[in-house]
Amino acid sequence: MSQAGIVNIPEGGGITAINGINGITTSQVGSTVTIGIGVAGTVTTTNATPTTIISFPLGAVPGVYIMEGVITAFDTTDTAGSGYTWSASCRTTGAAGIEIGTDTGVIFEEVAMNAAGFDLTISGNSLLVQAVGIAATTIDWAAQFTFKFVS
Repeated sequence: MSQAGIVNIPEGGGITAINGINGITTSQVGSTVTIGIGVAGTVTTTNATPTTIISFPLGAVPGVYIMEGVITAFDTTDTAGSGYTWSASCRTTGAAGIEIGTDTGVIFEEVAMNAAGFDLTISGNSLLVQAVGIAATTIDWAAQFTFKFVS
């Protein structure tokens, strides 16, 4: 492992190397290699209940975050998809998070995905990235974001 927390994966390997909450992730399946930098998560929804994709703890040090993220969704029931971008800023007292502002950015949705979406919310001292699915519809979600923090 290097000092940056990067691990080389032999061909055919799986997901490995998460260097803390803001680490570098790599995966390889066959000849496809994926490198992710930042915070990431996945979830599957089968109804319209908000479901957490990422719960990001804001930490014990008071300060301010700015974040930029993307979310992709694939509706396996109707074979449809969507993609979203977002940005947000929040502050932590070290014990409680406070939303400063959010922007939903760009929304790309096929017609079958119009009732789906996502929410960004603060719960306690964590930022939650949540998927909002569609009743009786199976949707696979993936989210990732990067951030800057100053205290």
